[in-house]
Amino acid sequence: MKTSVGEYGTQQALEKMKIPYKREIKLENLVSAKKTKLPTDFLIRVDDKVGMIEFNGRQHYHATSDWRKSLEEMGNTFNKQQKNDQRRRNYVFETGIPLLEIHFKDFDNIESIIKHFVGHIQSDCSQPETQYGEFSRGYFASIRKRKSPLYRKAWLLFFEEDKPIDQKKIALNEVDFKTNEVDKKFGYLLLDEGKILWTKDKFDKHIKEPSALRAQVEKLKKENRKLQSSNDKLKDNHIKEINTLQKEAEKLKEESKKIQNAHDKAENTYIEKLEEENRRLKASSEKRKNNHAKKTNVLEAQIEKLKEENKKLKTSNGKLKNRYIKETNVLETQIEKLEEENKRLESPIHFIQRLRPRFIKERKKG
Repeated sequence: MKTSVGEYGTQQALEKMKIPYKREIKLENLVSAKKTKLPTDFLIRVDDKVGMIEFNGRQHYHATSDWRKSLEEMGNTFNKQQKNDQRRRNYVFETGIPLLEIHFKDFDNIESIIKHFVGHIQSDCSQPETQYGEFSRGYFASIRKRKSPLYRKAWLLFFEEDKPIDQKKIALNEVDFKTNEVDKKFGYLLLDEGKILWTKDKFDKHIKEPSALRAQVEKLKKENRKLQSSNDKLKDNHIKEINTLQKEAEKLKEESKKIQNAHDKAENTYIEKLEEENRRLKASSEKRKNNHAKKTNVLEAQIEKLKEENKKLKTSNGKLKNRYIKETNVLETQIEKLEEENKRLESPIHFIQRLRPRFIKERKKG
C-alpha cells in the first residue's frame, strides 16, 4: 500500500493523539461511477462515533502533468477525481459519517485541524460545511443520520477480530506476541536470534517481486530507449527549425534595416521640407511685421496730426464762442433799444407830433 507524505503526516498525528484508525477502508455503498468501491484514507473512531479523513493532494484541485498521458487523458483523470470527491461528500449526508478533507497546503497544521474535527464530532456538529485552517473543509450531516445502518457498520469495523492463526502449522513455543515486534512493511514477526515468522503467501509474493520489478525495469528501459530516439529526432527537427527560423530572422533583420533606411531618408527629406517651409514662413512673417510696423507708424503720425488739428479747432471754437457771445450781447442791446423805440413810436402823441409838420405844410399851401 503506497503512502503519500500527506497521508504519512496524518497517520503520525493520529498516532500521537492516540485516535484509533483504519487505513484504506472500503465502506459499503461508497462507489465510483463504475460501481467500484472507493477507498477511504482514514476511518477514525471517537468514542462511540466514527469519521472519515481524506488527505487531498494537488491532483484533487487541478490537473497534474504526466508525460505518459495526453492532455485529454489528464483532463479526464482530473474530472474523475472531482466526481469521486463529490461522491465522498454526498456519502456524508447519506450515512451521517462526517468527512474531513485536509488540503495539501495545510500540511503544517494537520494535527490542529484533526483536533478541531474530533472536537466537532464529539459535540455532534451538524453544520453542513466547516472550514479548518486556510483551505481544509469538514462536512457533517444531521444527528439523525447516525442511526443509519451504514454508520453502524462503519463503527463495527473497529471491533472485527483478525482471522485466527493456524497454530498447528507454526511452532509458537518460541513466540511471544506481546514482546516481539511485527515489521509493518513486510508483515513478518521478528523472533529471537534473528529468526522471523512469516506466511508463505507473503514470502512467495516477496520472492516474485524482484522478477516483476526486473520485468518492469526492462520495460521502462525499452520505453526509455524509444523516448530517447524520439527525443533525438525531435532534437534534430528542433535544430533544423531553429536554423530555418534564424535564417528567416536574418532576412527580416535585413528587410527591417532597408525599411529603416528608407524611413530615415523620407524622414530627413520631410524634415528639410518642413525647415524650408518654416524659413519661408518666418521671412513672410518678418515682411508682414515690417509692413504692419510701417502702417502703424503712418497711422500714429496721422493720429498726431488729427490731435493737433483737434487742438486748433478747439482753440478756434473758443474764439468763435467768445465772438458769438460778444455779438449776441451787442444784438441783445440793439434789440432792447429797438424795442424801446418801437414802444415810443407806437404812442398817439408821438404820432401826432410826427404828422404835425406835414399838416402845417399842407395848410400853408391851401
